[in-house]
Amino acid sequence: MPLNKIPPFVFAIIYILTIPSFAIIYTYGLPDQFYHNTVMLEASLAKDKVEIGALLSKELTQNFQNAHPNGYVASKRIIKSIECQDLQLSENKLVFDLFFNFNTLPALGFPADIPINNDGPETEVDVDFVKTAIQNDFMKDSLSFHPINKLSGYKMMDSKVNFQTMFSFELNEKIGLYYKAYKGFPSNSSGSFFRMLYFSTTTITTLGFGDIVPISSTARGFTALEAIIGIILIGLYLNALTRTRKNHS
Repeated sequence: MPLNKIPPFVFAIIYILTIPSFAIIYTYGLPDQFYHNTVMLEASLAKDKVEIGALLSKELTQNFQNAHPNGYVASKRIIKSIECQDLQLSENKLVFDLFFNFNTLPALGFPADIPINNDGPETEVDVDFVKTAIQNDFMKDSLSFHPINKLSGYKMMDSKVNFQTMFSFELNEKIGLYYKAYKGFPSNSSGSFFRMLYFSTTTITTLGFGDIVPISSTARGFTALEAIIGIILIGLYLNALTRTRKNHS
């Protein structure tokens, strides 16, 4: 069918369908080729952080209980659970407050951190009250616990709690994805497709807010192609609309 016979609604439909089509390409065909400079402010990333904290607390508690099924007694107080709070990313570390919850004693807290890089699936951890050594390519060096408070008559350093634990693949993956997203590359994090759908919309309409930026030649090429297609489709739509109105007058 010649272009002058195509009704305007066809161009409108093609224009609309182009937006999710390019969003799919950006999300699944070009991962990590777009830099997001506002993603760290998104609610979805805050939700991921809460999930990591809950999962980290759960796994540390479960591994601790497996090593000490009757509860570890420190100064006649039984440690019931381990809790991670206030997770933050600082440079290449996941920083958080680690709390040991006792049966009768108020919780005792420690500042802690987990060094992060982009490698490795699982992490072996040797935990005690003083130091946790991490031997893995994914989370390197050491996780150190330093007492931030001491109660009268209670010595936190009187003995150690040693056990081997494994962070699950799920937890390692969540931490890795959160780290990448916080650094501006959330291609595999929550809401990734909808971010690129938004980007596709601002690209085809030539708004270009600049909060998501292509950083590879391929990504720039597809972004330019979508913008050009959008301009052509708008022109064809307006031309067809004008022709239709003339035919009806």
